[in-house]
Amino acid sequence: MGGMGGGGGSIGAIPGASFESATDPSSMRTASGFHIVPMVTVGQRYDSNVFFAPKTPGLDRDDFVTTVSPQARVLFGGDLVSLNTRVGAIGQFFAKNSELNNVGANVGLVVDASKFLGQFWPGTRFTVADSYVFTPEPLAFLTGNLDTQEVNPLLRGFQAIRANTHSNSVSVALAVPVSQSLDLTARYLNSLTHFGEPKIQQEGVLDGALLNTTFQTYAVGLGKRISLQDTVSASFLGSKADSGSTQSFSGYGGFVGWDHMFTKKVTLRSTVGVQKVNDNSGSGNSSIAPGGSLTVFWNDTVRSWRLSYNVGLTPSLQFVGRPILTHAVNFTVTQRTFIENLSAFVGLNYGRGNELGGGSSSSSSEISYTSYSGSGGMSYKVTPKTYVVLIYSYSRFNNRFGSQIFELDRNLAQIFLTQAFY
Repeated sequence: MGGMGGGGGSIGAIPGASFESATDPSSMRTASGFHIVPMVTVGQRYDSNVFFAPKTPGLDRDDFVTTVSPQARVLFGGDLVSLNTRVGAIGQFFAKNSELNNVGANVGLVVDASKFLGQFWPGTRFTVADSYVFTPEPLAFLTGNLDTQEVNPLLRGFQAIRANTHSNSVSVALAVPVSQSLDLTARYLNSLTHFGEPKIQQEGVLDGALLNTTFQTYAVGLGKRISLQDTVSASFLGSKADSGSTQSFSGYGGFVGWDHMFTKKVTLRSTVGVQKVNDNSGSGNSSIAPGGSLTVFWNDTVRSWRLSYNVGLTPSLQFVGRPILTHAVNFTVTQRTFIENLSAFVGLNYGRGNELGGGSSSSSSEISYTSYSGSGGMSYKVTPKTYVVLIYSYSRFNNRFGSQIFELDRNLAQIFLTQAFY
């Protein structure tokens, strides 16, 4: 859904996210066997800001865009390994700005090899997930993400100007039982974003280049089940960011967590901790940064919703590669209506980032941003293989570099039809 609008997160997102059950007829589940489910989506949208730019004299920012997106989902459920993957492309054709016509690509997959490793160490859980996107419309938020785990920590609200963007995020999770109630856990996440040249330059910016950035985090710890409903954990966490030209930082610290299952439908996940952050660019400065998350997740046959808050470090993607303390709030809900086969969905996002250890907002080089977006729509299941979706979204972004302020907003109104073949 977000891929059709160019500003969300479903295209290239890990399968299982982004209002999938309400908008994607290929999101069938299989207990065993191998299945390939092709599908195609065609759509039309009105976009008030195709350049992702502030209001500029002489720049006509709005346009009507036709989209065509063929995709294929591959599902495999075996005795030892299960696989859920999606591969696709999206073509966009602009009515007024034909020079912006483009073709993007996306791949998302989840591999679960728990049964295979369980042969050698019973109870072991192991998953690998990957999400890759090539798009000329840089993403700011993962709109509509219902996953209880974060997919890409770089997507917390910063909106880059229109530029060709390669984004890839790989995550690995391992849990090995030490006893009946104690697990040794390990997690690794590697997210990278590479930018091409912006389509237009931001007025007044002397060095507004977008930064090719790699961000890695890893955690090793223990998780202990203390009751049927509760699990507590403690982990060592490390992180490292690299934006080139000696613009990098690293951090390490500790976190504790608590997971609680209120009912089979409602779960809570939470973490809290701190990191010591070292500036690796040569200044030798270090700071202490808080971190943590809180997520409440509800899922039943009629309604799914997720409310989450996350605070942590991300690297700046523009100007200079400094550590940014980011706050992100996300709320997503999908609801079946009283009309058969008609579902409604809403997504709200808020992101705020400030340079770690920065001074006043008027500093000549301090980086900060504030962003929010909201989307809502309806999906009608014409047949189990055919969905028609209407969606409207609004987003606003405020990026600052010292005394320079860049504000932009965007309205999207779109309709699309998705047909699966199986």
